[in-house]
Amino acid sequence: MLFYDLTYRAYLSRTGSRGGGGGGTTPGREDHTLEHVIEEEEGALSCSNCLYPITRVDEKTAVAGAHEHVFANPEGVIFEIGCFRLAPGCEGVGPSTLEFTWFDGYAWQAVVCRGCMNHIGWFYSGSGGSFYGLILNRLVGM
Repeated sequence: MLFYDLTYRAYLSRTGSRGGGGGGTTPGREDHTLEHVIEEEEGALSCSNCLYPITRVDEKTAVAGAHEHVFANPEGVIFEIGCFRLAPGCEGVGPSTLEFTWFDGYAWQAVVCRGCMNHIGWFYSGSGGSFYGLILNRLVGM
């Protein structure tokens, strides 16, 4: 998938790291100005609503001992999320907070799909690094 590869390289050249929001940036603050070319590629994960490329299978990571987690928010809505190192197809919205965090010591910020602006998960940052917790039923290609 050309879009992902070019965006990934542009992200790395700007931040000098693989972590989301690393190097003083926050998700959604990176300016991806590349033409968005969506092509089929094994391992690409896209938004289930608009098919915008979000991340790749090889960006999966384990946090608190697992890649997948099931949590309920304060309103009782249950989310099954997967943890990913990088998700350039996401954009951060709103402030980061530690309130009601699902991962001790990690602040979270909601993230939306850059293509359709649907809520797709959260960006987590803490002293142990950063990662994306993406809602698995809002991704296709797994």
